[in-house]
Amino acid sequence: MIDYKAKLNYTVKETHPDFEYLNDPNWTPEKIYEDKDVYHIDPEHYYDEDDIVDYIKEDMLLIAGGGYDWNGIDNIRFEIINMETGELFE
Repeated sequence: MIDYKAKLNYTVKETHPDFEYLNDPNWTPEKIYEDKDVYHIDPEHYYDEDDIVDYIKEDMLLIAGGGYDWNGIDNIRFEIINMETGELFE
């Protein structure tokens, strides 16, 4: 197993499917939100490291986007670190 530390920064659009539940009185279209997670990946289940990074990105986007797609978020920026090698993916 290899651990990947992942961070996603993004802005939330008013069209986000969960916007009404955001409960953030300081929301603006420019406000940056941040999600972090650690993924425990078995590399045997993926073709290569690019495939792993793509999986992590899509998973984080779906979560931030409300679970269906990521049309409700914008200004997306990733930082994904392979904790074994220290390699950074953006």
